[in-house]
Amino acid sequence: MQFPPLTPAVRALLIVLAVSFVAQTILEGSMGVPVSGWLALSPVLDVRLLWTWATYVLVEGPSTAARVFDLLIIYWMLSPHESRFGARRAMSLALVGVATGGLLVLGAGLLFPANVSGAIGASSIGWAAFGAFAQIAGKQPVRFFFLPPASAWLILSVFLAIPFFDSLWTHDAARFLLAIGATGAGILWVRWITAPRRPAKVTPKRSAAAGRLRVIEGGGEGIRTRSPSGSTEGHLIFVASPRRPALTPRL
Repeated sequence: MQFPPLTPAVRALLIVLAVSFVAQTILEGSMGVPVSGWLALSPVLDVRLLWTWATYVLVEGPSTAARVFDLLIIYWMLSPHESRFGARRAMSLALVGVATGGLLVLGAGLLFPANVSGAIGASSIGWAAFGAFAQIAGKQPVRFFFLPPASAWLILSVFLAIPFFDSLWTHDAARFLLAIGATGAGILWVRWITAPRRPAKVTPKRSAAAGRLRVIEGGGEGIRTRSPSGSTEGHLIFVASPRRPALTPRL
């Protein structure tokens, strides 16, 4: 498996997520400060929704392996996206995945509170980048960790099966909904930024008097045009004389 180069924006994102996990481990794991209660997304209508739709990626459940795996997926999937589309679009992809996955969990949790616990962890960023990667790679065979060469869509389906079966065991659909929402957002995001754009039509500007002017070929007599109101006053007529090729305005 060939590892992509670590791009600047992804490096900064990985540092933020790693530092936040270390801080959570010290504050919550050792000192008992309820950091997860402040930053994790819970399907409850209260004031914390103003920030938890985005901050749930900063905290993690009691699993160091889960955070390490999330960071590895983000690096492996999001770095190529930044190399191809730039840092702004890579971070926009991450934000779209976080928001879409979190809002899907929130909506389902409000409707079915017994089966959706909430959102926590940075996996939504990895799923969004995974969906974007699959949309770009398509049916081309790729190598991913221990799996044999296969299409990106097949590999994505295999990994989506993990949170699906977990949801059946735990009777909690939060992880699967988070994965589905973020993956779908990544796919649609790539379709949008790679869709062909039609050039905007430039309409030539016309002056206010342009619609009231006529050019008369030949002859030396002026011809007055009639305005929409029926009046013939105040309209300029350009008359071209055979002996004078230049356009001469007459009233």
